[in-house]
Amino acid sequence: MKIVILFIVILHSSYAVIYRLNVTEFNRMPSQFRLDDYDKCLNEPDGFYCAVEFSLVSDAPSDLLTMIQEYSENSDRHFNHTKPYYGICLTQSCREYIKDKALGTKDSLEGCLNESLWNEYKLKAKVFDNFQCTKSNEEMVIDGGDIAVVVLVLFIIMINIIASFYDILYVRRNVKNAHKYFINFSLSRNCSKLFNVRARSDPRQNRLRCLDALKTLTISLVIVGHSILPLVIFCQNVYFLELSHDNVVYQFIYNGTIIVQIFFVISGLLLSYNLQIASETKTLNWLEIPKRFGIRWLRLTPPYVVVLAFTSTWLRYAGSGPFWKRVVNDAVNDCRQSWWSHLIYVNNYYNNGQCMPHVWYLAADLQLHLVGLIVFVLCKGLIRRIALISLFVIGVIAPAFHTYFQDLNGTLVLTFEAVRTMFVTDPTFVNVYKPAHTNVPGFIVGLSLGFIIYYLQNSNFDIKKYKRYLLVYYATVPAALAVTLAGMAAYGDGPRLSIYIRVLFSVLLKPLFGICFAVLIFGCVFRFEDTIRGFLEARAWTVLCRISYCAYLCHEVFFRSIAGSSVMIRTNIIHLLDITLGNVFISFLTAIVLHLFVEAPFLGIIDTMRARETSHSKTSKSNLKNTNVIEANTLI
Repeated sequence: MKIVILFIVILHSSYAVIYRLNVTEFNRMPSQFRLDDYDKCLNEPDGFYCAVEFSLVSDAPSDLLTMIQEYSENSDRHFNHTKPYYGICLTQSCREYIKDKALGTKDSLEGCLNESLWNEYKLKAKVFDNFQCTKSNEEMVIDGGDIAVVVLVLFIIMINIIASFYDILYVRRNVKNAHKYFINFSLSRNCSKLFNVRARSDPRQNRLRCLDALKTLTISLVIVGHSILPLVIFCQNVYFLELSHDNVVYQFIYNGTIIVQIFFVISGLLLSYNLQIASETKTLNWLEIPKRFGIRWLRLTPPYVVVLAFTSTWLRYAGSGPFWKRVVNDAVNDCRQSWWSHLIYVNNYYNNGQCMPHVWYLAADLQLHLVGLIVFVLCKGLIRRIALISLFVIGVIAPAFHTYFQDLNGTLVLTFEAVRTMFVTDPTFVNVYKPAHTNVPGFIVGLSLGFIIYYLQNSNFDIKKYKRYLLVYYATVPAALAVTLAGMAAYGDGPRLSIYIRVLFSVLLKPLFGICFAVLIFGCVFRFEDTIRGFLEARAWTVLCRISYCAYLCHEVFFRSIAGSSVMIRTNIIHLLDITLGNVFISFLTAIVLHLFVEAPFLGIIDTMRARETSHSKTSKSNLKNTNVIEANTLI
C-alpha cells in the first residue's frame, strides 16, 4: 500500500499538478470571486465600479503561489485560481489610495488590489486589459440601430393588431375574399393553432407525435445546461462546485452536451420522411433543392432575426450589475460585428465571439438540411445508399482527425474557464462540436430512419412479431445515459486521457447516442410498447413543441442577464434547480409571445405558399404513388 501511495505522489509531482486540496489548504488561496456592493457603490454621486480579472504574481518565490499554480493545472475540474475575478468599488474600497491617481486605469486597479493581496497573502496582481468599469449616472447612448429595432418591433405589433381586427371584423363574414397572406398575422387564428391538439389529418404523420416530446425535452435540457453560466460567474462556494465532479447527478450536466444529437436525428428523420410523402404527389427534381432550402431558411429566420436584433441593441440597457458589461455588453458588441454570419447561417464556422454562441446548431442544421436535400433529390436507389454510407463514414472519421491532429478532447469538456466564455475559445468546441461536418452521423442516422419508417409503413410491417426484444428496447434509454456518462473519464484525477482513447470517444459517442434514440423513436412510431410511448405522445407536448424553437432562441438573453446582474451566492442543488427550472419557465413563457407575433405568421405564410403550389399541380397523384411504392423497396 505504501508503494502505491509513493507512486501516486511521484506521479503527481512529475506532472506538477495538485488534484485535491483539503478545505484548510484551499482556504489559504485568495477568493476566486469577490464583489463589493454594486448598488451601494453606484448610488453615490461619484461611484466608480470595475469588474477586474487579474493574474496573481510574486516578486519572490512563493510556496502559496506555487500551490495555486499546480492546483489550477487540473483545469478540467478546477477554476484557474491564478486568475481571480473581482468587482471593486474604487471610490469606497480604495479611496485613500487612489486620491492622487486617475480612476479606472490599470495602475489604480493594480495598486488597489496589491494593497489587500500583499497584506493577506504576500502576493501581487497584474491586471488584464479587459477590465470593465461603470460610473454613477452613465447616460444611455441611443444610435440608429436601436431606433431601427424599435421601429421593427412596433411594425410587427401593428401588423398583428391590424390583421387581428381584419380577421374579426371582415374575414369571418367574407371568408372567400380574405387576403391569404395577410390573414396569417391574426393573433386569434394563431392562438387557436397554437393550442389545437387534435390529431393530424395524415395518420402517418400522426404516428410521429413522439417527436414533439423529444424536441421539447431536449430543448428544456439544453436550457438547463446553459443555465449553469451564472453559477460559474459569481459562485461563492467555489470548493463545492469543484467537488461536484464527483457527483453523478452533476456529471449528467457536465456531459449532457451530447444531447444535441437528438436534434440532428429528428431533423434528418423529418426531412427524408416528408420528402417521400411529397414525392407521392409530384416529381422532385433539382429545382426542389433551392425551393425547399429557401423555405427552410424562411422557417428559421424571422424569430431568429428579432432575437438577434434585440441582442445587438437594447439588451445592453436591459439591466446592470457587477459583470454586466463583461457578460452582456461584450455579446452586444460581437453581434454588431458578426450579425451577417447569422443571417447566412455560417456562424458555426465563423468565430463570432460571444454573439449568441448557442445558435451554432441552427447553422449546422441548415447546412445538413441542404446536404440531405441533395442526397434525396439527386441520388436514387443504390447510389443513395452509397451516398448515405459514405457521408456517415466521413462524419465518423472527421472528428477523429480533428481530435488526433489538433490534440483535442474526445468530447466537449465543460471546464469552468470555458463555460465563462461560452466555449468560444475552446478548440474542441470550435473544431469538433459545432461544425456541420462533425455532426453528420446523427443526421444520417435520422435520414436513414426516415427511409426505413416510410418503407415499413408501406409494407404493412407488424412489430408485434418482435415483442420478445422488448427488454432490449427498454435498454436504449439506459444505454443512452451510459454513453452520456462515458465522458466522466475526462474529469478524473490524473493525467489527461490518452490521445487514442480521446479519438475513440470522438468516433463512437455521437453515433451511439444517435442510434439509441433512433431505436427509441422507431419503437414509438410502430407502437412497440405503451409506457414510454404513452408519455411521449401526451397531447400537451404538442403545444410546448410549437413554441420550443422560440424558447431555444430566447433563453440565452435570460441566463446572460442573470449572470451579468447577480450578486454572489452559495451554490447547492436546491439553487441549481431554482435557477435552471426558472430559466426554462421564463424562456417558454417569452416564447409564446415571440411565436404568436413572429414565428406563427411566417409558418402560416409557408403553408399558404404550399397550398397554392398544390392547387396548381397537374400531376397525376395515383400514377406517382404507384411509382414511389416500387421505388421504396430500393431506398435503403
